[in-house]
Amino acid sequence: MINNLVSIKVPIVDAWDQLGLDHTQDIPVFTRWATLAEKNIGSYFQFKKKRAVIDIVGCTACLPEDAAFVQRAVLGDLGEGCDDLFSRLCTPVDLSSATLNASAASQGFLVLDYGTGYTDVVGSVPHVIQDNKIILNTDMSGRKLTVQYLGYECDDEGFLKVGANHVQAIMWFIIWRYYFRMKKKNSLDYGQMNKAEQEWHRECANSRARDGAPTESEQNEMANMISNPYIGNSVGVGMFTTLSNTFGW
Repeated sequence: MINNLVSIKVPIVDAWDQLGLDHTQDIPVFTRWATLAEKNIGSYFQFKKKRAVIDIVGCTACLPEDAAFVQRAVLGDLGEGCDDLFSRLCTPVDLSSATLNASAASQGFLVLDYGTGYTDVVGSVPHVIQDNKIILNTDMSGRKLTVQYLGYECDDEGFLKVGANHVQAIMWFIIWRYYFRMKKKNSLDYGQMNKAEQEWHRECANSRARDGAPTESEQNEMANMISNPYIGNSVGVGMFTTLSNTFGW
């Protein structure tokens, strides 16, 4: 089964229904709680690889607002395509300098292309990341920076998209925070708050476990590597050749 991404509004509406509240109440605070819950779950699969071309102003380049992790960046405008920046930078290099280029690029995600023929030295540029900005040690104002990063998926209205297996966990987090926020709580409210907190921790752990479990397609691929139940062939079929009396493909 494919774990589809759904709008974060889905667990928010579920929480409203569970609490018996009007769907127009507390939209900003419920959205903030839901976003916090999703980030606490910390799933790698909530991100999508993206590319963006950003401007350098002085020594600073502001990253996109949806950026969570920066993978690499290259000075210049290389477009917002889907090809990997590292492959684009290091594949069409002179064979005599390929090892040097790959080694230099691996020292830091920020690399610099000095030539148009990809034959010059490629190396790291001193930098730091602070407050969603890349800060260089040199004034490069007016230049472009192509960044490859992992960013949050959003729907057409700008709401964060989350995994379908996270919906229950996020719902219970919102319910927990709702009861926790209440200024005057009776014994029933305390009981509901404690129950919601327990359910949040349980569903959060369950969401992380399901994120790490192989998908159905991955399970089928692993099963076919060992044996194919439809034709009865195993991984050993075709690996042994009688001509050379050795194992091989």
